[in-house]
Amino acid sequence: TGTGGSLVDGGATVDCTATLPSGGTTYMGNNVNGMADGLSYGIWSNSTNGGSITVFPNAHAFSASWNNSMDFLAHVGLDFFNAAKAYTAYGTIQAEFSEVKSGNPGSFSSIGIYGWMHSPCIEWYINEDSYSSFVPKGSTTAMVDGEMYYLSTSQTNGTGGANDCESGHTGAWTNITATRATHRTCGTVTVSDHFASWAAQGWTLGSLVSVHINVEVGGGMGTIDFPVANVTTTSQ
Repeated sequence: TGTGGSLVDGGATVDCTATLPSGGTTYMGNNVNGMADGLSYGIWSNSTNGGSITVFPNAHAFSASWNNSMDFLAHVGLDFFNAAKAYTAYGTIQAEFSEVKSGNPGSFSSIGIYGWMHSPCIEWYINEDSYSSFVPKGSTTAMVDGEMYYLSTSQTNGTGGANDCESGHTGAWTNITATRATHRTCGTVTVSDHFASWAAQGWTLGSLVSVHINVEVGGGMGTIDFPVANVTTTSQ
């Protein structure tokens, strides 16, 4: 799935043959954030090396690269920091992506959808792809967009990583991960259906803060292009 042609998935069509546009602007560092074509972008690393992200003024797309950057993240998506609400307030939330990767990710990698919730503080991942094979975690499963996802939840203190909990939060926070049973490099993720599947497990969800198309790696040297990278909601 996700190679060649257009992929109809989750009620939307993604052009899996799209190429990265020209005329982008590149930003470098280990903690950079901004807006491009109506979406937020950012890179973060716990290394002084950081990395780079290239975004485009008239296209929902981006490219990122890193070189021995330890834990490195790059993203494009939507942030709701100023008006965080329950995910149900945003209607149908979808993320469309297509990606081409090269190089290596060091000790780990995650490619997919990533974000945070507040009160309670939750860091969440929807893993669609990686640089190597991944073993889905968790004995709980859910069907979303016609595919099986393995679910897991745990507590973490994010040692060595970012902490995007609400102001005043102390201590650990919750990590929720949904891992697709089979990799794909292109498709539509109905993010709100994932949230609903987590709520169906009895897991308490907080107010939605961010929904990002994201790459996270644990070092190495590589590049990933997202010719398609868009997040939409039907209500705000």
